[in-house]
Amino acid sequence: MLDERELVRRLGTTLIEDLEIEGCEIYLRDERSRHLTARYPAETGVELDPEVVAALDSMAEPVLSVELDARRPLAAAAFRAKGWEVGMPLRVNDRLTGLVALNRNRDLRIFSGEDLNILAGVASAASVALENARLSASSAAPRRPSSARTAFRRSARSPPASPTRSGIPSPP
Repeated sequence: MLDERELVRRLGTTLIEDLEIEGCEIYLRDERSRHLTARYPAETGVELDPEVVAALDSMAEPVLSVELDARRPLAAAAFRAKGWEVGMPLRVNDRLTGLVALNRNRDLRIFSGEDLNILAGVASAASVALENARLSASSAAPRRPSSARTAFRRSARSPPASPTRSGIPSPP
């Protein structure tokens, strides 16, 4: 199984090459800060504009930047400032986990409805693969023993308490 960084790299480069677009940016939820941070083309840790996050939070399908103009003008302005034509929300269990933002096509062709349908499938598959990589990494990480486990280990190593010290009276 590929790790998250490799999956993100492959997703970004494949989209750029196959769709013949000028660029692609990928943001994923940082588990510590809970913010969407830049992971591709470089893992900079830059957080995604909160207006964009708020707009994407209510969307399940890829959205064209021009569609945002009427619904979320501030998010649309952020899309335009970055040169994004399409935003693909990444979701797991109805929770926003990331964004794949696509720049325009090199031949200046606009994205069609069919393109958006295909991108919805790509976003769904990418969401699952990235979540699986995250879960795999977290299950493989060494765990600190829980406090109950630590207490049990300590009690197992220490000699048993004498009946009088434990509060249980000695038999006559």
